[in-house]
Amino acid sequence: MGGRPGRHGHLRTKSALDRKGSRAGFTTGFIFNSLEYGLKATPRHDDGLNAKTRPMLAFDYSSGAILGGKFGFTVNGSFTSIFKEQGREALSYDYTSTQAVAAGAPLVTAVNYKDGPKLTVKNGGGFKADYQMFPNLRMTLATSYTQFDDFFANRNLNFVTTSANLPAGSSMTR
Repeated sequence: MGGRPGRHGHLRTKSALDRKGSRAGFTTGFIFNSLEYGLKATPRHDDGLNAKTRPMLAFDYSSGAILGGKFGFTVNGSFTSIFKEQGREALSYDYTSTQAVAAGAPLVTAVNYKDGPKLTVKNGGGFKADYQMFPNLRMTLATSYTQFDDFFANRNLNFVTTSANLPAGSSMTR
């Protein structure tokens, strides 16, 4: 590429036949968020005890050129499990009722609290085999697998009133 971005960018993945020798890699770790980062299992939205700090791992292996440089294969996989807190508070206002006009300010008519913790699990893997029959002819068999599981349980708590029940000048505190 000669240090010139945007020129001659090749986005083709390397074949096992393009590598010199076999190669293996493995990555592991933990995923946590700023709200739930302990290692202790605690109750979750499904009332079961679950860890909020979740594992992740990935691996890959490439055989390099084998069988006289004519065959090579690559295999890879990954797993992640993520716990996410999701929360929201929302206020609803009445701007047009007689009470709101008399107060000269909007009236709060609803308070909504939403809690929706979410557990996401992602798995993936792949296999690629290359066979080079002749110097300019290569056959490739490739397959991949992906699995995505996303479970969340939204809980809502609402406090609602009508503007007819609110005296002019009322607020959240009076």
